[in-house]
Amino acid sequence: MVLILFLPGIYVKVFSKEYNPYDEDIRIMDSLMAVWNEVVVLESDEELLVDDVSVELKPFDPNQATTSELQALGVPAFLARRIDNYRNKGGKFRVRSDLARIYDFPDSLFHVLETYIELPDQIEKKKISSGKSGGRPDSAVYKPWKSIDTARAELVKLWIDLSRADTTELMKLRGIGPSFSRRIVKYRSLLGGFVAKEQLKEVYGLSDSLYTALESQVYVGSADSLATINLNIADYNTLRKHPYISYKVAGEIVKSRSKIGKFRSPWDLLVVQGLDSVGIVRLSPYVTY
Repeated sequence: MVLILFLPGIYVKVFSKEYNPYDEDIRIMDSLMAVWNEVVVLESDEELLVDDVSVELKPFDPNQATTSELQALGVPAFLARRIDNYRNKGGKFRVRSDLARIYDFPDSLFHVLETYIELPDQIEKKKISSGKSGGRPDSAVYKPWKSIDTARAELVKLWIDLSRADTTELMKLRGIGPSFSRRIVKYRSLLGGFVAKEQLKEVYGLSDSLYTALESQVYVGSADSLATINLNIADYNTLRKHPYISYKVAGEIVKSRSKIGKFRSPWDLLVVQGLDSVGIVRLSPYVTY
């Protein structure tokens, strides 16, 4: 249980390194497993939920925000420069949806930022008045927008457990609609459960910018309900269905098992062709021996 609780940290460590096969794999496996075994249980759940967040979502005016401020909101640097060039050439954002018209601006990112844009949803024109005034039309007026303080007061801090949330709860996240929520739940089921929120990035179609906007609102709680596969008895079809086991590796596991007997530890998996130390550590939470 202690190991499972700290898998997110190990998961991140695994993917920040470059690996060379075989003898190097053994050295790396020893190092990774040492880190794993040195984990100490934290005293409270609050400590587990501490997160470093570089992106801060807050109300902004796209007509005034600097490129640095736009990037702090999760807008990629090239799009921030494109917005700045648009303004320098006389362009102006009049309603929220104008921002989505910037070339290559992702729909998913716009949906995340939409609530924070300090512009009206639409421009309303008053009806032409009749009577003694001569029917002169009034000028166009903007639909009032919320002040920064009001917007902040209305923002609800979401804190969603990816290991338990259903599609309805996931759709509370900005940028997550019915399609993405179903994909997340399906991928979680295929894995056997999430052990780290970074695994969201493995969901088909979920962009880095959307993940950046979501990561401060999600976490992975207790992983004691992970579904595991016994590598010594699982057949080929069961193995190949797991996202971390390819068709080829599934066949090699079955072949290796018939040659060397039962697998007893992660180190035994180093004999499986196509499965290196990265893959072994990533797969470890989901297998038993």
